[in-house]
Amino acid sequence: MAPADSNARATLQLSRGVLLATLPTHLTAAGLQRLRADVLQRAPDAAIRGVVLDASTVEIMDASDYQSLSETLRMCMIMGRPSLMCGLTPGVVSSLVELDIDPDALVAVRDVEAALDFLRGGSA
Repeated sequence: MAPADSNARATLQLSRGVLLATLPTHLTAAGLQRLRADVLQRAPDAAIRGVVLDASTVEIMDASDYQSLSETLRMCMIMGRPSLMCGLTPGVVSSLVELDIDPDALVAVRDVEAALDFLRGGSA
């Protein structure tokens, strides 16, 4: 049986010129496709100077989820929008390392505030 919020969508908002997408707790292939479509539709907007995917509520992320998210971020980069992920929990990071994912596939920082600082030219 699927979790009750398996159809939950990522929440997108514009904060200080950054498109912030808060990922749902449970990732699905369909949800990640919707996220990609929504982000790529909004990324060309002149008001957006960067994209952040906030994974702080994500409980489980497998290699295909990670690949989909990193591809979405790379697409944004190609569109000229600096892009990164934040909020990866220790459990998710541990799982991804065990799955031998490529950690260089994306830029990741601690939390949303660090992401906004990074995009303003500060350091993570």
